[in-house]
Amino acid sequence: MTSENVNGADVLALQQIVHLNTADWKRRVVGTICEIGERLDFMAVDLEMDDSEYIRGLEPGQTLYGAAQGNNCVYRFTAKFRSSTALPEKRWYFDFPSQVQRQQMRQFVRVQVPQEMGLKVRLPNGFGNLRSSKEMTICDISGNGICFASEQEAPIGSHISVCIDDLPGYGSFSATATVRRCTQIRFLNHYIYHIGAHMENHISEKQQDKLVRALFQLQQKYLKKGIGV
Repeated sequence: MTSENVNGADVLALQQIVHLNTADWKRRVVGTICEIGERLDFMAVDLEMDDSEYIRGLEPGQTLYGAAQGNNCVYRFTAKFRSSTALPEKRWYFDFPSQVQRQQMRQFVRVQVPQEMGLKVRLPNGFGNLRSSKEMTICDISGNGICFASEQEAPIGSHISVCIDDLPGYGSFSATATVRRCTQIRFLNHYIYHIGAHMENHISEKQQDKLVRALFQLQQKYLKKGIGV
């Protein structure tokens, strides 16, 4: 993971989700940027927290540690707490971070998807031909790969066919993929296989761009589960 410093004004914006923490808090606080000063001197965040936690409050000048999700990256920053509103509003004001640290993630972030999302896979038979399509359990997907659970193994380097009928933000997605990993895992009283396959050489740039955008939107829905401040 590489990092660089960038201007906060270039990457922080209204309605962006941020995760906040302090040195002595045991949990992260999730909020949404609701106001940025015209002179970029302060920022306000509407918080999602219990009344009892909010009442505890912070001391003016206390250091906040923040993180905001970017496209395949996380923006991390520190800021000094200023003030808060009275209930029922739950809003913190703090100094606007003029500089933030951009931490680049892997080129294509793996996104976990609901297991009930329909995945159909055609695995090769002993002659190298593809078997009939079977429903399998998807584990995660990225802009260039997919991982799923199968009761049958697949040879490393073999080609398979994958299809997701209704991928949010994309629609019907299908592609050929090359098996890169096939790991046997004991599950209850039998074995299953976790198969990881690479799709990048089998889909067009247009397909890949559309897939990355769809997965990024899907990832935003998972932000409230935490991105590690």
